[in-house]
Amino acid sequence: MCLLGAEWSYEVKWDGIRAIITVEEGVVQIKTRSQRDVTANFPELCLPEQAFYSSGAVFDGEIVCLDGAGRPVFTDVMGRLHAKGERGIARAQGRHPAVCYLFDCLYLDGRPIVQEPLARRCSSQDRRGRRGPLRSSQKRWGRRNCGEGTGG
Repeated sequence: MCLLGAEWSYEVKWDGIRAIITVEEGVVQIKTRSQRDVTANFPELCLPEQAFYSSGAVFDGEIVCLDGAGRPVFTDVMGRLHAKGERGIARAQGRHPAVCYLFDCLYLDGRPIVQEPLARRCSSQDRRGRRGPLRSSQKRWGRRNCGEGTGG
């Protein structure tokens, strides 16, 4: 089936840990898909004054550890996830710093925004730099008309 003028988007598939990042009054909390609180395992992601323009927000993202060429290394991020104790976490952080690519903003400045268009929700995170630990996952947007490409 082809939708005339259907809009679409896609993103890089990061090989990491899916997470919900909550910012409330300057405090960051990071939870996995299973609701496990992993905030202590990723202290470099808990810098709200450097990363967020809001005192209250909820983001959907993926935590990854990158190699020298910028490719995600799943075993490194899993090592970070399973690090124990202050020293163990600090050692793991030193060896394999983490970054978090944000896909979506679900809640912003006191109100849910999930009913807003995806492009507008994503614009709330696009102002962040790409070199810090919290980065906007770059989407590719397009429009496809019937008859274009395969299956049209």
